[in-house]
Amino acid sequence: MLAVLASAGTADGVVLTDVATAPSQGHGDLALDVSTEVADVTVPVDPEGAVDLTSQSGESLSLRLPHAASAQDAQPIADGIVAYQNDNETLTVPVVKGDGSVQVTTIIESTQSPERFPYEVSLPDGAQAEVVEGGGVQFTSSTGEFLGGFTPPWATDAEGASLPTWYEIDGSTITQVVDHQDSGAAYPVVADPWLGADLFGYTGYNRKGTWGGQVVISAKLSGWGWYWYTTGSGQAILHSAGWSELLKKRPQADDEATLKQQYQCHVVFGYAVWLAGLHWDLEKARVNKSNWLASAASPKCNW
Repeated sequence: MLAVLASAGTADGVVLTDVATAPSQGHGDLALDVSTEVADVTVPVDPEGAVDLTSQSGESLSLRLPHAASAQDAQPIADGIVAYQNDNETLTVPVVKGDGSVQVTTIIESTQSPERFPYEVSLPDGAQAEVVEGGGVQFTSSTGEFLGGFTPPWATDAEGASLPTWYEIDGSTITQVVDHQDSGAAYPVVADPWLGADLFGYTGYNRKGTWGGQVVISAKLSGWGWYWYTTGSGQAILHSAGWSELLKKRPQADDEATLKQQYQCHVVFGYAVWLAGLHWDLEKARVNKSNWLASAASPKCNW
């Protein structure tokens, strides 16, 4: 099974990258109970239980697994990974990541396997889910605050070919549709919803000391956040939800206009200018530069 997962995924989102080191519980109601610096995640033994994700910044998400009524209890596969054998030639394999996200992979074994995989999501009162540009699903509160979501979906067959896949939303149920039966797929096929809440896996003050005698605020995207950033509507989410998350975690980011200007610059150029896409360092001592977009690429957002 690990060999199947190891060969699946995309260039930006390989399944077995950054898997949490926590072993399976082996007792009680929980198959996995993982605590990271970003979020806490629990995965139930009972397939009809809920996978719960609670961000250290307060967001809480919960989802129930597809085809759980006829599935067997969770079986340990490796640290951070368990599997449920469903009664329809599929397996559901949650993979808990070191950044506190959960990649809920599905292994599809044959043309007799279903093409629809419904996930029931529990969100706060008034919150909603919507499919956004690029195909991902974004969760927002009643006031428009970003709560997390599913990254854009993918599905690959045993030969590495991409298969058509998309999300459909009906109330609180998000269904991943994988068009494999008539696509000439080589089995097994692997697909995933990747659930997370935190765009940043690290934020901190003065990670290499101050600059110009004043504070430096640093942020680094989580693996889940990086996948959002490089697909679909990622820049828009980082400009809005990412900035809000950074302010919540590092309030001093609101002290000077230059800090937000540097942040916006990193969002725009961090992917194209590779060296600006790892840690985003915001130096309070830098001058305000409202026209940063005109000349930001050359100095990699350091003016």
